[in-house]
Parts: sequence; C-alpha cells; structure tokens
Amino acid sequence: MDVVLPLTLGEALEAMAERADPRPIAGGTDLMVAMNRGRERPGTVVDLTRIDELSAWAHNGQERLGAGVTYARIEADADPDDALLQAARAVGSPQIRARGTVGGNIGTASPAGDLLPVRAARDADIELVSTGGRPRSAPTTSSGSRSRCPGASRPAYPMCRSRRRSPPSGSRTRRARSRRSLTRTAEGPRSRA
Repeated sequence: MDVVLPLTLGEALEAMAERADPRPIAGGTDLMVAMNRGRERPGTVVDLTRIDELSAWAHNGQERLGAGVTYARIEADADPDDALLQAARAVGSPQIRARGTVGGNIGTASPAGDLLPVRAARDADIELVSTGGRPRSAPTTSSGSRSRCPGASRPAYPMCRSRRRSPPSGSRTRRARSRRSLTRTAEGPRSRA
C-alpha cells in the first residue's frame, strides 16, 4: 500500500487521479476498522490531514464546514445551543471525536452518521471537487446503509466541504434529539418487564 501526503487539495486530487484504488483519509475511524477486519485493502491512502483548506470552518453569510473538521473542534467552537454541537457530542468516545471528521461522517452515509440529520435538516449541500472541473454540489442525504453520498465514492469527486446558508440573525436552531431517543421513537415505546 502506498501512502501519499499532499499539502494542497490540488495535489490530493492529482494523486487520486493517478493511482488505482485511492482512498482519502483524514480521521480514518471507519477505514482503519475495515482494514483491520480484512474488508478493505486500498492500493493507495491519500492522507488529507495536512490540507488547511479542508479544516476550515467559516461563518460568513454561509456556513462552510470543511471535510477535515473534527467532532472535537465542533465541540470546542460551536454555539452551545447549536444542534451540530449536540450531534458531535453523540459520536463515540473522546478518542473517536478527536480523530473523526465531517467528511468521514457524511461521506460514508452510515446509519450512525450523527451529523447527517442535522446537515439535512438545515438543507446543507456537499461540495465535491475534481481534478478537471469546477466543484459540484450534492444534497446531504442518507440511504440508511453504508453506501457513500452521491458522487463521494468516486475518486474524481471527493468531498471538500458541507455548506449551508446561515440562518437569519436572531434565529435559533433547536437542539437535536439524541440518536438513542430517535431510535426509541422509531421502534416505539419500550416495554418494561
């Protein structure tokens, strides 16, 4: 397995276009589990952690949440009443929150994707990038399986960021219900034995 350490998004895209079976990685929380279980053996791993653009989180009329932003950063920087903060806190252990990223959470479309409902409720889209063209957008949707978001699994279109229009000033985002309470709601009330 080859490991590529690009410093820019352009370098990462070139590396992915030139190699067979490239896998972008930032947190690696899903990929490492799959590799340890023998389910995945990528030919090339493209480490995205050195690309500053992917770690950006901007709030200038449009929230732009870079694919490399970790749950721990969301916990540290989000408004206390923000549903995004509540979703980030629902993710695994502190170790997972320190490494897991927005791009990995949204890109795998896992049923445990805690950020997906918040981003979808906010009508956020996903910006996908390619070597030869302009970025393109895809809606934040979840299939309920571990399939990738539209276009995100193709090496020519890795996820760059999730973005949404900022809410009008003075508006508040309601807190997200925990995944556990949503699961109970979907299953119906639990019986007590």
